Amino acid sequence: GDNFYDQQGAASSAWFAALTTETKSKVINSVPGNHDYWVNGSPLLRVSKDSLGNGFMQFYGQDVIASTQLDTPYDFSINPDESSSRSGSITAASNFFSYNKLGNIAFIGYSGAYDFTELSSYFVEACEWADSNEDIDVILLLGHWNSDGDGCPSDATVPITYQQLQSLSSCSSSISKMRYFMGHEHCNMITEPDIGFMVGAQGMSDTKCSGQFGIPVVDSTNGTFNVYYFPINELNSFDNYDETLACFQEKGVSGCYDLATLWSTTPLV
Repeated sequence: GDNFYDQQGAASSAWFAALTTETKSKVINSVPGNHDYWVNGSPLLRVSKDSLGNGFMQFYGQDVIASTQLDTPYDFSINPDESSSRSGSITAASNFFSYNKLGNIAFIGYSGAYDFTELSSYFVEACEWADSNEDIDVILLLGHWNSDGDGCPSDATVPITYQQLQSLSSCSSSISKMRYFMGHEHCNMITEPDIGFMVGAQGMSDTKCSGQFGIPVVDSTNGTFNVYYFPINELNSFDNYDETLACFQEKGVSGCYDLATLWSTTPLV
């Protein structure tokens, strides 16, 4: 979420225009952040051009729950122009909940702009699906908010959602396989050893972090789950871009793990 603070469209247009068709053809899992509902980042700062999620759900289109409930890929039943409330009428939660798998890793993506009670039936479905796939060794929970506020209820942050999934009987057998990634705060760091990780900086400074930019890589081969973090650049500190790119081009990502920091390594269960 919050991939671009781009109210005019120039930055995102330039970014995607620079990507090759081969790159754009790769699988992408994406979840919205507060700036993807309200351009100023909060329902308290709502302006008339806020998309309230309608733009994000189509631009970063996912195979979402809504598509299994309707004859259309998304639920357009909520008119964003009809609400007179300060926060506006955000689009349906089903437009942002998805689950899928690549190899032995499953991904569950959701938006924290909704109460957990509204999302719980979707999580039950996702956990039951994961249980039915014996080749899934790791489940990555993907969300944006690391803390409540800015449109996120207190029960829908990623760490709290992870905790609440432990109380759902349908998810009890999946929890041991689950880790989570989140953003919102502009830092790249471990937040819960071997379980939770934050990748929210990507060049943006925060009170705790100074303009970090880096690439996390997960590797679930050879019976272990590893999270490698490649530190690419940090404001007024270091610049590893040229060295890292040259290594990737010559050896591939897995041949360059010596340039990365090992955030986590755990055996697959």
